[in-house]
Amino acid sequence: MEYNYTAYSIGWLADKVIKKRKRAIVQYIFENTFYLNYGNDMVVVTRKNYPSPISIILSSDKQEKPFNKILRIGGKAYTSKNTIKISNLVINIENPEIYKPRNLPDPDIESLKAAVKIFDKSLKTIFILYSCVPMKIPLFKTLEFKKFIDEVVYPFSRRQADVILDPERYRILLGVGEGFTPSGDDFLLGFIVTINSFNKLLSTRKIRLDEELLLNSTAWVSAMYLKYMQLGIYDGRIESFLSALMEGDENMAIDTLINIVERGHISGLDISLGLITGLACVLEYLGDRGFISKIMRYIENFY
Repeated sequence: MEYNYTAYSIGWLADKVIKKRKRAIVQYIFENTFYLNYGNDMVVVTRKNYPSPISIILSSDKQEKPFNKILRIGGKAYTSKNTIKISNLVINIENPEIYKPRNLPDPDIESLKAAVKIFDKSLKTIFILYSCVPMKIPLFKTLEFKKFIDEVVYPFSRRQADVILDPERYRILLGVGEGFTPSGDDFLLGFIVTINSFNKLLSTRKIRLDEELLLNSTAWVSAMYLKYMQLGIYDGRIESFLSALMEGDENMAIDTLINIVERGHISGLDISLGLITGLACVLEYLGDRGFISKIMRYIENFY
């Protein structure tokens, strides 16, 4: 039996990849999402309406059979002019909408005045939501997390700019924790996104983790997400949060943060904690104090 879908949205990078490379391997499969390995690139194919530069979003199929009942890991995907074919699943890619992120405004000191209130509300929201999710040991209770705070976060917040640029210092959290994408990776993803988004205001270079370091330290999917995120290639939810942050829109920031939290089981929470920890670093680097200590008090009082 053939299962036919239509791609109604393709991210600009996914479109570029599938046009350049005609073959891929199915790397991971879930009920509504699967991941295609194009060698040095990843394309996410999903029924979920979460646009990103690396995603292909599909219209609903009448059969709605779970992808993990149709496909197998290691299966080959072949791209022609109008279709992607994987076993008996066919995706029409003839006339999709191409998703391109907005150009975010450059942050300035004025926008950071509102960021202080956004930080307080976001931090409280994140830990309320952490308390609602069952888990063995949350990332922020691990020794690896504490070491990262002591050796990277605090020094950088005190204007030791070089510490944030040393790729080896990130190895301590790569691959650490629970989840399809480990919690340590998710935290780093959010942390790096925030720091890199404010690098002009901080007058620092952007954080760059070598692809070999990522692939040797954690799962392939996590490595790919981190590779893209540090280059400013992230999904619409993170884009909306950064936009709200830079425009000083408190309500929009909290709403979009909650949208991020919905990602995966605990991935969204760990990404959100990374985003807020990065913001704490930015605020302290620019002269305000007490934000990182506030995060640590929440952590100490958790449970």
